[in-house]
Amino acid sequence: MALPNMENGDRRERLPPRLSEAGDMGLPDGRAGRVRPVDHLATEVMIRCLRDAVLDLDTKGRVRLWSSGAYRLFGYSDAEAMGRPLAELVAVGDAGVGRELAGLLAAAEWPQPERTINSPLRRKDGTLFSGEVTLSSYTASHHRRVMVVVRDHGECRALEVALEASLERERLAMEAYILAIGRMVEARDPYTAGHQQRTARLAKSVALHMGMGAKRAEGIFLGAAVHDIGKIDVPAEILARPTALRSGEREIVQRHPTVGYNIIKDINFPWPVADIVLQHHEHLDGSGYPQGLKGSEITLEARIVVVADVVEAMSSHRPYRPARTMAEALAEINDHRGTYYDPKVVDSCTRLIEQGGNKLEMVAQ
Repeated sequence: MALPNMENGDRRERLPPRLSEAGDMGLPDGRAGRVRPVDHLATEVMIRCLRDAVLDLDTKGRVRLWSSGAYRLFGYSDAEAMGRPLAELVAVGDAGVGRELAGLLAAAEWPQPERTINSPLRRKDGTLFSGEVTLSSYTASHHRRVMVVVRDHGECRALEVALEASLERERLAMEAYILAIGRMVEARDPYTAGHQQRTARLAKSVALHMGMGAKRAEGIFLGAAVHDIGKIDVPAEILARPTALRSGEREIVQRHPTVGYNIIKDINFPWPVADIVLQHHEHLDGSGYPQGLKGSEITLEARIVVVADVVEAMSSHRPYRPARTMAEALAEINDHRGTYYDPKVVDSCTRLIEQGGNKLEMVAQ
């Protein structure tokens, strides 16, 4: 039976002899001594279609199966590779894959545990490259066999770079989307314009000061940047009221964490953004809202945003009161340290602001 060689246009080459000359064939399942019976032809077709270089070797280390990925990587066609020792084709000197394969084939016990090595390798044109070589031993019709998978480190790194670039573009797009949502809320409430951004910068600074990783701190920044998104459901006249809120109005405002959570809960963020939005008015002692959560029921991310939110809000002007001093804001979080607010978060926030000369803009950058 003939299959098209994917690397050589319409040229067709005869498949090599069956992977097993008689009886059933086995492939390793990753554990020494365990062999799975498989269909010969199906296995050959599957291996030929793999992008990685996949080879099957006989007892003497000679090639019995040569995938299209092996042709692409090494440059040898089936006809050129079949029946030749792998070490003769691709090994560089006596070290690396040549020595490892010789030791494997000479082992007293069989099968051996799967092994992976880094080895210098040679292509047909003489160029050298560094490859990751995995050797899996198995038994077929009472004969020792070795399945070899080879990956080019250079190609792997190129794929990693491309993936990293793609993820970075996705992250930037997601960040822009989140910040746009936050600006929608602030556009309705000129008195608190910039509040979410300042809170987000302070929360991120506190997270980093507490030793949290940059990626987690970035998630906290983005969650804080939209923590008041639920206020889009609050009438503008209530948001801008220059006097204290009445009871019914206060209840409307206190719905905003739940409203915000429902708006973004189905967006698949890689950070607990929805939890931050829902929990940013919760207190450690359970006196907060909307769920009355206590202690560790509140995510650490939300506990950081709670403190940053209070400090920024108190130190900024509101239509119903002038801005408080930074000393008053710090007194508030320290007076309720351990009751409303996480002690470690309070301590970190206090130190940061004091080091910045009690100026929020020196910390939340």
